[in-house]
Amino acid sequence: MDIPFLWLFLLGFGTGVVGGFLGIGGGVIITVVLLEWFKAQGIPLDLRFHLAFGTTLLAIFGTAASATATYARMKRVLWPAATIMGAAAVATSLLGSWLAAESSGPVLKTFLAAFCVVNAILLLRNSRASSDGNSRKALPKYLVIGALAGLVSAYLGLAGGVVMVPLMLLWVRLPAEKAPGTSSAVGILTSLVGAVGYAWQGSGAAHLPEGAWGFVLPSLAIPVMIGTIAGAPIGSLLNRRFGRKSFRYAFAIFLILMAARVYFKG
Repeated sequence: MDIPFLWLFLLGFGTGVVGGFLGIGGGVIITVVLLEWFKAQGIPLDLRFHLAFGTTLLAIFGTAASATATYARMKRVLWPAATIMGAAAVATSLLGSWLAAESSGPVLKTFLAAFCVVNAILLLRNSRASSDGNSRKALPKYLVIGALAGLVSAYLGLAGGVVMVPLMLLWVRLPAEKAPGTSSAVGILTSLVGAVGYAWQGSGAAHLPEGAWGFVLPSLAIPVMIGTIAGAPIGSLLNRRFGRKSFRYAFAIFLILMAARVYFKG
């Protein structure tokens, strides 16, 4: 399963820039690349998706942590909201990992592609920020968003930003400049707990590559993580220079492209 360190680092760096800008961790990018690599290695479809998701979750921990640190310095993280969503996400992450272990490759592929498309369509709708995100009325919404993020992130190998960012913008009506940083903060928990879940659920699985921790390949994840740590602050700073509309359109286009790639090439 050898991929040159430089390639993995560059993959992580590019993912970090995109993930830091969008506040999503960038897991879809890593997943798509790993799926292509595993496919070329002849790994069966079911095992291919499980390995890609578990390895990606460990890798994007770096994106989430690095981006959060940068957003925090810019005072763009709503810590009360992140704490609530993070607690709810942790509670559902292990359930998502278990469901993923019980699902076939084609099912996972279809869910991932469909989820990206639905979120892209939602983001293209007009929505104006009308909340600072700290009101008590937002508490139940944050609990629901966090629970969904934990479940979906662990099930599909993502940090949860593809759930949190659209819902924070459209349901909570949070200002666009606050959503990526808050999402990244929650992603620290969802990525780490999700990776542990995949390692646990995959322990003892047949035909695992050498060096795998269950459904996680640290030999691939760690170099990518190093790259994401370097790239995420750049993406976070770029986010500050672009307006809300640019952010929303960029996120929607990104999701549609990744959905097409996963569904037709996965």
